[in-house]
Amino acid sequence: MKTILCILAISAGTLSPVPAQTNDTTTQYPKVRFGSVVPLSRYVRLVAGQRQIDPDTPVALNPEEILLLRLIFVRDSLSAEDGPQFLKVTTTSTNRNEHILDDNVQFAITFRRLADASADLRELERFGSQVAPLGYMNAEMVQAVSIQVDSLGEWGHLFIRIEPEQEIVKYFGRIKNRLEYHILVKGRTLETGFTLSVPKVLYDTRRPDSVVYGKSSAMLRLYFLNGETGIRYPISFGVGTFGVDSPIDVSRSGGGFAMSLYFDVVQMLRSFDIKLSYGVNAGFDISPFFSIGHKPRLLFNARLGISP
Repeated sequence: MKTILCILAISAGTLSPVPAQTNDTTTQYPKVRFGSVVPLSRYVRLVAGQRQIDPDTPVALNPEEILLLRLIFVRDSLSAEDGPQFLKVTTTSTNRNEHILDDNVQFAITFRRLADASADLRELERFGSQVAPLGYMNAEMVQAVSIQVDSLGEWGHLFIRIEPEQEIVKYFGRIKNRLEYHILVKGRTLETGFTLSVPKVLYDTRRPDSVVYGKSSAMLRLYFLNGETGIRYPISFGVGTFGVDSPIDVSRSGGGFAMSLYFDVVQMLRSFDIKLSYGVNAGFDISPFFSIGHKPRLLFNARLGISP
């Protein structure tokens, strides 16, 4: 009987369920350890070639300098405890009238400099494989990122905003940590434009030879621009029709052609940063006038016009 009981006990022990061994692979792929969101001013620099651009300070650059714009990361300013820094770079390009030409978003990642380039690449691959969509595998991008601009407008604006990538760092509570740059895109210092105006003759050097002037003038004007601000100077030179009933009709007696040295009062106010519509001009001009059917003369006029 004891022998039977022993056999049964051995059989029961042999057939009893044994807990299955599990393969815990979590230690094989260490998770990204976030440290903190570091103030951007500590380790981010915007440069154009050898020139450093300061945030919140408007600066004028020519298109060739803008092509050299890069974000440089001062990686030695970061500590190992800071962990990786994930950045969002928004670039907006507008023309002179502030209409958007291009709007581009880039993402970047950087961290404290490691022993060598191979170590940097391994760390970058680890971060990129675990944090979507920042799957960058180019080790050079942890050093610097080129600013991508597809379209530029002469005397337009380029706005660059750098901030932490919110989807990754939103739990740290420093979303307002950002750098902003305002760049004026330099252009030509001479430009032409077509203007329509209603002139009023204030003084005619040949008053006895009376002329009935029409109320229209159409001129092609040459404008001079400030080389640092792109703002037109208030003085311009033009040539076109004058004293006609319609801008292109010179058939009536009294109408003709004129040159114009024009002082634009509205443009002078704009140069003092007074915001006025760019389509309107008003001022005074001196015009050598060549009338059809009358002797040439010099006129002093007041003008109110538009620039289509």
